[in-house]
Amino acid sequence: MTIKEIQIKPWGNSQGIELSNEMLAQIGIDDIEHQCVTVEVKDNSLILKKAYEKSRLMRRFGYLIDEKRVDEFSFGKPLGNEII
Repeated sequence: MTIKEIQIKPWGNSQGIELSNEMLAQIGIDDIEHQCVTVEVKDNSLILKKAYEKSRLMRRFGYLIDEKRVDEFSFGKPLGNEII
């Protein structure tokens, strides 16, 4: 476990912190580009965790992991000789 004091700095209209590559590697992030973390606020603490890793294809086309999956889709009542 690494405990390090990090200064909070202005970042646009928000605030930000810089995390070292060493700290990110400890949670399994070594390829920094396009990586996401989850942030949880619990008992006056911020908890950062590596987010579920999306495939390059999913990142490229913007699919979200949390999207509700639909197994069936109705096109309405049959209009002709469709096989049901």
